[in-house]
Amino acid sequence: MSFTLTFKKSISKRKAVDKIFMIAKFSDHNQKFRPETKEELQRYFLSQGYNTDQLIESIRNSKIPVPIFENFIGSTWKITGGSFKQKIF
Repeated sequence: MSFTLTFKKSISKRKAVDKIFMIAKFSDHNQKFRPETKEELQRYFLSQGYNTDQLIESIRNSKIPVPIFENFIGSTWKITGGSFKQKIF
């Protein structure tokens, strides 16, 4: 028996709103703003020039990051450094 992990092309509007709120409230981002309610978050996005209806619709695609709050380096990325040598004496 084998299993294949698949993703839906889009999530529901309700799940998109929940995703935006949870990322804004709990993720490790550099913003000082941490919303207590979804309404407070909506006012914040409006003050930053975002159309919240368009934002929700775009976030329904799981590959689109939440602007301002979501880390843009995906979890599947690997970052490696080059070699480094230093002579102390």
